[in-house]
Order: sequence, then structure tokens, then C-alpha cells
Amino acid sequence: MPPYPGATQGTVNQEDQKQFGPLKSPELRAYGTQDKPSAVIAFYKDEMKKRGWNVALDMSSEKGGLIQWKKDALEAAMLVTEKEGKTVILLGWGERGPAETPTPKVYSLREALALAQPKAAAWQADAYMAEFEAGGAFVKNSLLSPQGRGPFWHIRFYSPSAKQSRYVNVDGRSGTDAVDYAGEAYAGGEATSLEGILDSTAACEKAAALGGQEVIAKYPDAQIFASAYADEKGIHLFVQYYSETAKERDGIPLGYVLGMELDGKTGELVQYQQKDGKPVQ
Repeated sequence: MPPYPGATQGTVNQEDQKQFGPLKSPELRAYGTQDKPSAVIAFYKDEMKKRGWNVALDMSSEKGGLIQWKKDALEAAMLVTEKEGKTVILLGWGERGPAETPTPKVYSLREALALAQPKAAAWQADAYMAEFEAGGAFVKNSLLSPQGRGPFWHIRFYSPSAKQSRYVNVDGRSGTDAVDYAGEAYAGGEATSLEGILDSTAACEKAAALGGQEVIAKYPDAQIFASAYADEKGIHLFVQYYSETAKERDGIPLGYVLGMELDGKTGELVQYQQKDGKPVQ
């Protein structure tokens, strides 16, 4: 793909790379120009046609957008946006097919907490874990395995001295221990500590004996969402089993087959939230 005439070359960051999907060893370029997005789009439509590329997807307008092309075993894409008074151009091309992906690192709750705690302490020395989520509908490739270990943990810490809360993410999806704050600290959010909570491995073992084992036998692709918070009544630990097969084949809403609340310290069943894909009244 040619550079845009007169444009200044920029850098392609990690977030930009995600825009181009499964390409093997892609070539990626970033440019900035004062020209309007409509001029950039017109240029690339004309140039790519001259070079023998066929449009596979066109979601562009005068304000920018995405265009994808195909040519033999190759794919190419362009994303045009306006940012801070400049038109930003992202280009990517390469061989069609799944890109090489790193083997993610996975953690139990205790392992994730050991990584997150120093980050929280750098914010406030007295910060303690008040809530966590492992997996989530809006976090891709983040679910726990049936053994209670997963690559993404979203942990809320609370500081009694500052009377503030702050989230820390532990993200091993890139194959490295990526630990960082998830947003700024915010006032309030007073919370009880999760001190003494079961590790996720033990919690998932308890959940397996309470019906999870049967879910996994029926749906081998089953994975787990887990979360917890504490109050004066104790630690509330939630485990939910999710399956794409259950959603697509059996029509179970959102794929949630089984869900339960456990006592966070003993693992004893408090109540089922759903069984066989149906809410428990």
C-alpha cells in the first residue's frame, strides 16, 4: 500500500495493531495529513484499484471509516479517522490467515493478587482487595478455565485512609505479566476486605461438585466467570458457567448454563442463581 502523498509517517501502537485482525506477519503503517478524510479515501480507492486489489468491505464516508481489500492470498485494510484537527491513516496488509498469537499467561486469584497488590500499594500503602472479576462479557479471551485460572483479572482496591477506590488489571493475554491501573482513583466506594477468601482454584473445585462437573461434561467448551465482594454478612463469591455451544446449539440465553453464590471463605453453597440455563426463583 502506498504512502499518502505529503503525509507525515507516524508510529503504530498496540491498540492500532488490533484493528487489522488475523493477518500473518502484517506490514503496518501510520500517517498523518491535513487533507480531509474524503481526499484520503478517494486516493486509496483509486490506487488500490490500479494495483489489482478488489474491495471486500467498504464502511467509509466523507468523515472517514474502514475499507478492506483482497488480492489473491493477500488482504489489506485502511482505517481513516480525524483526531485533533488532523486526518490519521492506518494501513495494514499481509497474507490471509490467523496471525501468530502468544500463549497467554494464566493466574489463580492469589497469583493475580500477588501481581496487583504492589501496584495498588504504590497508589495507597493501606489499599486492600475489595472486589474482583475474572472474565467478563466485554473482555475478550478472558474467561477462567474450569480449574479456576485465567488470563485477565479486574481487581478493586480500597484505601481507608484516602477513602478512595481504584481498579488494577492483571492481563496475561499477551503472554506477559501486564499490570496497570484501570482508570483513576475515585472517592467513596467504601468496602469490606476480601481477606481470607478462597483461592479461585478451590472455589472452582467446590463449584464443580455442585453441578459444574456435569456442565463441563455436557459442554466441553465451558468456561467460567467469577466475582466477589464482601459486606457485614461475609464474602459473597459468585461462579457462573458459560458455553458458546449452549447458546448456539441449545438456545440457552447468553450461554449461562449454571450460576451460584458460595460462601467466600468455606465454599459452601449459599444459593443457585441459575440451573440448566434457567433463573432459580
